[in-house]
Amino acid sequence: MRRQLIPVVIKSVFPEFSFPGIALLFPVILVSISAVPALAADFFEGQPPLHIARLESCQVGQRVITPGGKPATVTAVQGSGCKVRKDDVSYEDTYSAFMLDVVAGSGHASVEPVSAQAVTTGKYQCYFLIGSTLNYSLVDVNILSAGRYADKYGNKGKYRQNGKDIVFESGTFEKHRAYTMNGNIMLSSPTGSNYMSCSKQRGS
Repeated sequence: MRRQLIPVVIKSVFPEFSFPGIALLFPVILVSISAVPALAADFFEGQPPLHIARLESCQVGQRVITPGGKPATVTAVQGSGCKVRKDDVSYEDTYSAFMLDVVAGSGHASVEPVSAQAVTTGKYQCYFLIGSTLNYSLVDVNILSAGRYADKYGNKGKYRQNGKDIVFESGTFEKHRAYTMNGNIMLSSPTGSNYMSCSKQRGS
């Protein structure tokens, strides 16, 4: 059977993700890892990237705290995104659920506490979820040292970490939001409506 070659662009999977150097012709192969801890642990250091359940903590009417520390109320759920209205403004913003802290007693506790531990050097491969399967997105975040990173193709940039939040100050991911969770990097689109879970490769 002849294998068909077609262009694969990350932007076609996540409209808000757009990274340079991805639009290449190659066989359509997405490295899939079944969401089974025993299997995933063979590929990643620490806890495997199985925090997708955190998305379930988003419920209409739920009280949350946004990444900027502002109290808000969830007004709608849109796929992997949570639309919220902050208490001090009239408009709504959209975030990935993992970026929101749940207010105690608001009806649905968060899945697990988020570690504010500094991200360590190494290569973090990014995955997205389809059904119950994690799929390699062809996006890597290489942490070179404290404050310096590079993408899959060696394009470098700077970042800083404020608690659990990672702020990319320059480079490929400059306009993208990021968050640390149990030693992994949760990489979100600029608006926060889509995200990927990036986990450190063993030995990197």
